[in-house]
Amino acid sequence: MPYDINELAFRYGLKCFSTAVKPWVFRLLFARGHARCLYFDPDIQFYADLDELVLRLHRVAILVTPHVTRPNPDDGKWQTDLQLARTGVYNFGFLGLSRAHEPVLDHFLAWWAARLRFEGHVDLEKGLHYDQQWGAFVASFYPPDAYHVLRDPRYNVAYWNLHYRGREIRVRPSDGAATYKGAPLIFVHFSGVATDAWDPDASLSPHQTRFRLGDFPNLAPLFRDYARATAGAARHRAACRYGLAAFDNGAPVPYWLRGLPGSLVAAGRARARGPPAPAPPYAEALGALDLSNPFATAPANSLWRWLLKHRHDEPPTRAACGDRDCWFPNVVLLTLDAFGVSTRTFPAAADARAFFARFGALMAWGLEGGPGGRPTFAQRQLVRDFVRSGQKNAASFCCRVALGRSCASVPAARAALGRDPRRVCGVVEALVNATGLDVWRAALARAPGDASRLYARTIV
Repeated sequence: MPYDINELAFRYGLKCFSTAVKPWVFRLLFARGHARCLYFDPDIQFYADLDELVLRLHRVAILVTPHVTRPNPDDGKWQTDLQLARTGVYNFGFLGLSRAHEPVLDHFLAWWAARLRFEGHVDLEKGLHYDQQWGAFVASFYPPDAYHVLRDPRYNVAYWNLHYRGREIRVRPSDGAATYKGAPLIFVHFSGVATDAWDPDASLSPHQTRFRLGDFPNLAPLFRDYARATAGAARHRAACRYGLAAFDNGAPVPYWLRGLPGSLVAAGRARARGPPAPAPPYAEALGALDLSNPFATAPANSLWRWLLKHRHDEPPTRAACGDRDCWFPNVVLLTLDAFGVSTRTFPAAADARAFFARFGALMAWGLEGGPGGRPTFAQRQLVRDFVRSGQKNAASFCCRVALGRSCASVPAARAALGRDPRRVCGVVEALVNATGLDVWRAALARAPGDASRLYARTIV
């Protein structure tokens, strides 16, 4: 692969990284001598053997299942055909690959991995949904004898195709065998199905609005068995810490910082912002760092240490600002830059510092919620207008930049607004508990010597 796995791990959160790494894992398995590999999402349950899949992979290199083979009803409910088209024609909760056509396999894995380097996020407006929307190219890239679309309704049964498959499934009371029109049911994809308990009135999946669990009495034994088999899974996941969510010193990595290494590559910038995409102003400074492992904090030229250093475009000299109050870490500069705000917008450097000390954590939270860790156009305009207005109506700004709505629609903020508008921003900060704020505090605790005191005066 033309890039390092640490780059992927830093760029994506847990779910996106777990899917973006698939081409790497397939390559590893084939390099170890396996001729055929089957991938299944962890929320899939098997009810019969997979012999047919293995036999097909003796003849084709790529085996996929479509979400649907019949249109969704036009009933105003989710999901619709358009929504499925945005998430991907084929569901990559299952994927079979083999060496039956090695040139096809090698090309597909290399091309798929290259796409997922920068475009493995979830952004449905841009047609991005983890790794699977790229499967739509299989039928146009490769000859018909190199791939197979498995339309058999016994495979990959899920909420997205229950409108025509759900009524045909039965569970035999005599032996508990699951069947589809009398033939063995192969596997069911319980995407979004609650794992804590069986509740017939609950939505079948939060990703749709068409069905409740109780709408398919014939499927009740399958749902109950799945809920029983996975009971406690949510509690187990909550107790497990994701090891790639933080720098190696424990400081959380904000989502909006994860794209920094990619901004050094023209393809990464173009896919994040669209062409033309000039290099950011900090590109030269980042290019001098050791980004082979962006999580590392010990190296002198690590990303972490650079974030705590005084702004890259200005030396921290007494001549420039008179005393140590001029300290302005790169991480602060990056936050302002993401919203299109230059420190030159403020009358003096001290004013920029004061602005960030008051509103920086809330702006960081606004970044967390944007697609790809970037603020929306409305957020950028909101911040710029607020700065240009001389920071009038701060309470309204805090609610809108962090929560995306007015203070009146947030009970805690509304109450604070009635008592003392000056308290609203603190209330909003407590509500969001931003990962960005965690980084400021972690940075403060770990910054050495004078840097710690200077950083404290900037952030806290």
